[in-house]
Amino acid sequence: MEKPKKSLSLKNKLLIVLSTLPIISIALIVAMATSLFENDKLAYVYDTALSSTRATSSTLKTQLNSYIQELKALSVNFSPDKNELTTNGLKYFEGGEQIKGFFNYRWIGKSFQSVYNKIKVDKENVVDDEVMPLLQEAWYKGFSVGVSKKMPMHFYLAAKVGDSKKSNDISLVLIENANFFSLFGEQSNGHTFLFHPSRGLIIGDNQFSELPNFLTSHVYSQKFHEGTKDAKLKAVDHLVSYSKAGMGDLYIVSALNKEEALSAVKTLLKRSVAFSFVILCVLIIMGVFASNTLTVAIRSLAEATSKVMDGDFSVRVEPKSGDEIGALAQSFNKMTEEVSRLMVKTAEKARMEAELKTAHTVQETLFPRNDDHIGPLSIYGMSEPASECGGDWWHYSQIGSKVYVWIGDATGHGVPAALLTSAARAVASVIEGIDGVTPGQALKIMNKAIYSTSKGEMMMTFFLGCFDFEKNTFTYSNASHDPPYLLSHEVQGKPKRKDYFPLMEINNPRLGENENSEYKDYEMKIEKGDRIVFYTDGIVDVKNPDGEFFGERRFLKSLAPITSQEVGKTVSDVFQSMNTFRKETPLEDDVTLILVEYADEKAA
Repeated sequence: MEKPKKSLSLKNKLLIVLSTLPIISIALIVAMATSLFENDKLAYVYDTALSSTRATSSTLKTQLNSYIQELKALSVNFSPDKNELTTNGLKYFEGGEQIKGFFNYRWIGKSFQSVYNKIKVDKENVVDDEVMPLLQEAWYKGFSVGVSKKMPMHFYLAAKVGDSKKSNDISLVLIENANFFSLFGEQSNGHTFLFHPSRGLIIGDNQFSELPNFLTSHVYSQKFHEGTKDAKLKAVDHLVSYSKAGMGDLYIVSALNKEEALSAVKTLLKRSVAFSFVILCVLIIMGVFASNTLTVAIRSLAEATSKVMDGDFSVRVEPKSGDEIGALAQSFNKMTEEVSRLMVKTAEKARMEAELKTAHTVQETLFPRNDDHIGPLSIYGMSEPASECGGDWWHYSQIGSKVYVWIGDATGHGVPAALLTSAARAVASVIEGIDGVTPGQALKIMNKAIYSTSKGEMMMTFFLGCFDFEKNTFTYSNASHDPPYLLSHEVQGKPKRKDYFPLMEINNPRLGENENSEYKDYEMKIEKGDRIVFYTDGIVDVKNPDGEFFGERRFLKSLAPITSQEVGKTVSDVFQSMNTFRKETPLEDDVTLILVEYADEKAA
């Protein structure tokens, strides 16, 4: 019998296996983890760049909206017959620290003619070559922004105000605001610019000559108005993030050096590889000097890993030594504890979502039935929140011989706004027990309750109207809410814009703004056949996928059949028209609409 050839001992074979398998296994794990880590960091950099650009866009939009309101306030106080500001307009102009000039131009058939200007700075610095393109854009687009080249930190804002079909006037203001310009230039996330598709770079240091052509080819023509793209600028890879400001055709653009952005990622990757290499060396040494212990420890870890793969995250490995293997067991235990924690957190998130749905269901109980008939009144209302819980609230109630219609809009939307509407509903329940209470008295009570609830942090616009059937009067008090429209019984057929009379004879502070605010009433006659349209501003602020607003014109146009059909059908038609316009675009604010008809005869 031949003697078996000598081979490595079992111990050596075991040592080889125990040394080789961990090396291969950990190498694969490190490779996979490294790849996943790099991809995750890349995604983080892209997302951070876009989030920063989006935040700048939102800040810009907020600032421009505030200046548009100031421009409208000046335009309202401008007399086109006398071509001058009224006394109130001059006071408003002088009181605005940032407003350095107000101008009014009129289209005379071939060009714009300056009909009025009021300037706090040197008039020679107002250059027609800078203003005229803005007037032309505002004439066609309704809005335009431009920077003064002769006055640092100054910019123009032009808008077509009033009835755009009848007015030939364009109003323009000159504004000084360093904070506005601080949004652009060199930032922590790269260089930020303000671009316009037709006028090119508006604000920012023009150091990337390739950027305008890149935006024309890859950004302006895109369906989505925000995103991130790779670009070669000055022969260097850059990450370009962009977001449409939602005002005119303005774009916020940021350019970030890609290599600089990913430098931290490369450093972390090198350290991860080095750390993994150290672990491999430790495993080899341990395989040589402690094969038996290593076998037992690895078996325990393998069994625990198998249980984790089967979904058992409660498994723990008992460290049997204080060396690296024991440390590995402790790391494994921390890992399973973290996974268990994340799973509990996920379950908690699901529970919170379920609670939000429950809160939505509960909030629906705060609203009355959609339609009702009280005496000669026919009432129909609908409300659609922008999220699970809304900040709009409406109600109607009968107190004695009078019928009250309530509508309010809390600051923002979501759970905080919903809590405020709940407080308003609770106070309204108390007020309903007070016979003879006027709308102004009711709002004064509500204001104290809202202020006590929110401590001035959140506020609510509100409109409360009272129908008195015995006197045929309508008494109302308005707390800075959008005034309802009165449509007279004399209007027959399809109403025109001028047929809708806004109820804006009285306007009071918002609820919750000041604890001691006073609220006045206004009483008017109302006749059989009259209709009143109550709404919140969310309906005119609805946007379509192109960022276009539903607006007052479309809103009133959707009310066209109001004189020939029941109030419920009219309200439903308005919501259908609004949803068709916005398509799948999410609502940015809650939407509420109520239609009340004072019928010729007692309502059925």
